[in-house]
Amino acid sequence: VPAVMAIMGTEGIFTGKDYRGVKVLSVLSRIPETTWFMVAKMDEEEAFAEWRTRAMLIVTIIVVLILALIVTTRMILEQQRKFKALSDLAASLQKKEAELNEAQRVAHVGNWVWEPATDTVTWSEEIYRIFGLDPQRPAPSVLEQQRMFVPKSWEVLTQALANTSQAGTPYNIDLEFVDSSGATKWINACGAAVRDAGGRIVRLCGTAHDITERKIAQDALRKLNTEL
Repeated sequence: VPAVMAIMGTEGIFTGKDYRGVKVLSVLSRIPETTWFMVAKMDEEEAFAEWRTRAMLIVTIIVVLILALIVTTRMILEQQRKFKALSDLAASLQKKEAELNEAQRVAHVGNWVWEPATDTVTWSEEIYRIFGLDPQRPAPSVLEQQRMFVPKSWEVLTQALANTSQAGTPYNIDLEFVDSSGATKWINACGAAVRDAGGRIVRLCGTAHDITERKIAQDALRKLNTEL
């Protein structure tokens, strides 16, 4: 009790209970040149209230920062996982594309897609090789392709494209064309319609097979039969 400590002549800062039985923080100091003591006290609850508030605030901030760090770490790890999955998928697609290009090169068969609404054409690498064009350049539109085919073949092709884009009728035709070097060649062209969920034809897709060697062989055989 602060009063007892004063009677005992003790000076300093003490904690204890006062006459109310409440924990207090006391300061006892002797008054110079007297036998009297000056006692100052404050309830511990009141004395440490601001410190406890600050301590709780600091603890709360630390907890929030830790939680934020955990959440951020999980987000980063999830993004890294997704990035790796996408990277693996991209690598797999590139490998499959390379394998497809090699298979088309060996078979001399390329694939194409045509969107009639915009006259946008997409070619595989093998079709570029068949026509002797640069694969780094955009594929020529259908209208631009007219200069590549001989007149009779162009007429057959345009009729086939019209039937497929309007009625969905697939086609399988042989076409004669002149490549970029001026050489006359032949392809077997197949095409089919692709419809959207509403049944509307939105694009055509198909293949082009270089059959020049077969045509040369057929012509040679026909000529030989004629001579015989």
